[in-house]
Amino acid sequence: KVVLLEQVQFWGIINIYTILRSGDDLLGELTQNNRMNLLKNGDWDNAVQHVDFLMKQIKDIEEKSSEAKYRKQRYVPLKLLEDHSEGVHSLVNWILGAGERWLLTLHEIGESYDDAKQLLKEHNELEKKLIGVEGQSCELVAVGRELQHQFPRHAMALQQSIDNVQQLVHAFCTRVMYQKEVALHSVNFYHMLNEFSRKTNLLLESLCTNVKANDIATAEKERNEMEVKIDELEKTYHCVITNGMSFIDKLCTNQSNSTGRLITRDYSASIVHIREILEESCGRRWRCQNLADVRRLKINQLLQLYTCEEDGQQVVNWIEELYQTLVNSYNDFEQLHLMLENRLKLEETARSTYGYGKQLCQVILVLRRSLRLEIWPGLKLNQRLESTWAKFCCAFNEKRMELDIINAFQSTVRKVNERLDELSLRLDGKVSERRSKEASLTNEKKSIANNIQQLKQVANILI
Repeated sequence: KVVLLEQVQFWGIINIYTILRSGDDLLGELTQNNRMNLLKNGDWDNAVQHVDFLMKQIKDIEEKSSEAKYRKQRYVPLKLLEDHSEGVHSLVNWILGAGERWLLTLHEIGESYDDAKQLLKEHNELEKKLIGVEGQSCELVAVGRELQHQFPRHAMALQQSIDNVQQLVHAFCTRVMYQKEVALHSVNFYHMLNEFSRKTNLLLESLCTNVKANDIATAEKERNEMEVKIDELEKTYHCVITNGMSFIDKLCTNQSNSTGRLITRDYSASIVHIREILEESCGRRWRCQNLADVRRLKINQLLQLYTCEEDGQQVVNWIEELYQTLVNSYNDFEQLHLMLENRLKLEETARSTYGYGKQLCQVILVLRRSLRLEIWPGLKLNQRLESTWAKFCCAFNEKRMELDIINAFQSTVRKVNERLDELSLRLDGKVSERRSKEASLTNEKKSIANNIQQLKQVANILI
């Protein structure tokens, strides 16, 4: 009895079949002894009954253990299928629930560069979460494939579950990546817009200041710097317009939701916002162009002014050179003859140069009044021109008077010489007739010779 109890106590450790065999042997021995009445007492009867009761309990435990094992064999595959189904259900619920809500909160483009950067940051966080979702999806698909091989009866249902998970995750990932591209496009668009605003502000600031140019070189430098800024602004403006239009086209792209149904995202407010930005950018560009045209005109007027002033100064220098040539040249008799020949040409050149200088002075005064500059430099240049011209005219008139006197003197001398030659011929022909008057004729010749000598002296003085 003690041995049987110990065996029953440790039935979980010892093989149950060994216990049953030992119990049958003990029960048979007790029953045989009881029939033979060798040791007839109440303890044997009780022992037989107790062993028989224990054997029934052990057999009952054995039957329950077999039934539990059978149930366990049926429960394990059902548990695996149930766990897989719960995993799929949990993943699908997150995508269609929390995932959709999270994605919908990011359905915008932002109203500024900082908003767009924050939006892109949140998309990056969602993308990190998406990596875990994709990993979970791959794991569920792998488990589903394994369950298909283990339980062919459930292969069709498992395949449908796998296809649904893959399709749902793919659609959700596609939408997340699309909205991330929208956010990235928004960041780039606002970055270009900020760059355009910065350049327009700098250009407008420079265009609204006075042109600091005191000569042709600085004026040309101002113009070149302005043209460079305008060219850079034009390039940035066209980039903004191109990027904005492509952004609008992207926002108008049709999409499908996580279940594959075609949807149209309501980006109408964002599209209107982008169009307003593009119109505002166009207006800023138009203002810059208008101010640039005004400044370009002013710089061109300054260049024209400084060019006219340089040309005017050159005209004064030319007339001064003509004056110096007139005064310092033509000082001997031969040069006076040259001046007589070139006088008309010299006078024509001087007058045309003076006329050109007068026109330049008039243009200078008009430009200075138009540019709201002081006019005294133009008046001063005009005064120098008039002074130099007056000096030239005075010298030219003096030279012309000298030439007229010299011409008259030369004409008189020529006539005297002709008369002397004529008189000499007549005297030679009548020598015989006038011998008696020789003394008186000699005196007359001497008188004429003296007069000629005096004329030559006067001519030398004039020259």
